[in-house]
Formats: sequence, C-alpha cells, structure tokens
Amino acid sequence: MVSGDLSEEIHEENIEKLSKMTETDILEKQNEIKSMLNPKLIEFIKNRKSTGNTLLPVTTFLVTFF
Repeated sequence: MVSGDLSEEIHEENIEKLSKMTETDILEKQNEIKSMLNPKLIEFIKNRKSTGNTLLPVTTFLVTFF
C-alpha cells in the first residue's frame, strides 16, 4: 500500500496526466485496463466505493497501469 507523501505525489502526477488526455483517450485506457483485469477485481473496486472502503485512491491504484 502506498502512503504519505508518495501517495500524494502519485495522485498529483495522475491528475496531471489525466488533465492532458481527451475523454476518448481516457475511455480507451479504461477499456484497456479492464481487459487486463479479472472481472471480479473490477467488481470489488466498484463495490468498495459504495461500502465506504477507500483503502487506496483510484488514481494511486491506476498508476501501475501507465
């Protein structure tokens, strides 16, 4: 798990990357990531938001794929 200053640095880096991408680019990357992941993992990530389980910010999780 990434924490502290490193987590914030990763988050800021991802926000910067996302701000430079078009909506189409973002959707393409999302689909690319989804195609590499187990569908059960995707459901877990979606469901943790509704249950209040926010162990990692989403942008920190996604950094490993870019």
